[in-house]
Amino acid sequence: MQQQQMQQQQQQQQQQLQQKKEREETPKQITQTETDMEQDILNVHQQQQQQQQQQQQQQQEEMEEEQMQQQQQQQQQQQQQQQQQQQQQQQSGAIKSAKTDMPAADVAAAAAAAAKAAGVAAAASGVAAAADMETAAEAAEETAMCMDH
Repeated sequence: MQQQQMQQQQQQQQQQLQQKKEREETPKQITQTETDMEQDILNVHQQQQQQQQQQQQQQQEEMEEEQMQQQQQQQQQQQQQQQQQQQQQQQSGAIKSAKTDMPAADVAAAAAAAAKAAGVAAAASGVAAAADMETAAEAAEETAMCMDH
């Protein structure tokens, strides 16, 4: 009888201890869960910020690339304009000197030759506009060689 009572008492004590332990741990678990959730939210925010930064960086790089391309195009256009001005000066110079030194037939031939050279150069500069800087340099060399012949 006494042994049974002692066993029951022990069981009760164990149950009480267990309940007490559970009561103490439950708030801990709740606060832990809250902390975890807060951490998750922070992590999500961080990820979003990183993604935004990456997107902004990408956009900036794309814009810089576009600006460089535009600058190259402007440089090409300026070079073409300079080439055309030089050709016009050469043409008018050739015709003037031809007028003073040569008979009319020779003047006409010189004018035709100058016009042909200008046409070749204009075609070459048109090709250069479509291509990149390297190709422009090659086209200019070819034009110079054509004009020499």
